[in-house]
Amino acid sequence: MRTAKALWLTAVVLAAVAACSASRSSEPTHCTTCHGSQLQGNVALQAPALAGMEPWYLDEQLRAYSQLQRGAAGFDRDPAGKEMQSVAREITTAAQRATAVRHVASNAPTRLVPWLPAGDANNGAKLWGQHCASCHGAQAQGRAELHAPSLLRLNDWYLAATWPKYREGLRGAAVTGNAWAVGMAQIAKSLPTDFPIQDVVAHLYNLNNESRKP
Repeated sequence: MRTAKALWLTAVVLAAVAACSASRSSEPTHCTTCHGSQLQGNVALQAPALAGMEPWYLDEQLRAYSQLQRGAAGFDRDPAGKEMQSVAREITTAAQRATAVRHVASNAPTRLVPWLPAGDANNGAKLWGQHCASCHGAQAQGRAELHAPSLLRLNDWYLAATWPKYREGLRGAAVTGNAWAVGMAQIAKSLPTDFPIQDVVAHLYNLNNESRKP
């Protein structure tokens, strides 16, 4: 059963996504409309931080959205993903994707502000080593050869929201043909339903903010 907070957030996302669609332009700066002025993420739109995203991963995800390998779930189940799919389908050429990638790359990643209650970072570090490091790297730096991005730049609410999407088939469904996302979904489904993702998120926040120190 959904909590009152979850129902409120869904309503906010639906309204904000509609406003985002109406204000979107064809320029790369339209990314800031949803993802924030410094691409730091926007929880109201469920639009994650983009600053610091690896160029290869952004290009890959734009293609995945435009080819219906992401965001193909019903609008009512994943409105933010559906909106991003419509955006990506307007970026139809390699040159347009390159322009978007350059724009994102021009924004440096920042220290992230927690939005969720903090988990147990010590337990998260152990879980990271057991289940995540082999693909995403010991320091969550990412491994391009495995199509596994760095997770250091991501907002806590986005990380926590993405985990159940993999488990519930909103990301990584076999019918999409996205082999790397399918693999991530299989990993998520292989772990207990009460897997403490909030602890892993706390560990990632520690790693992220350590890496952003002057």
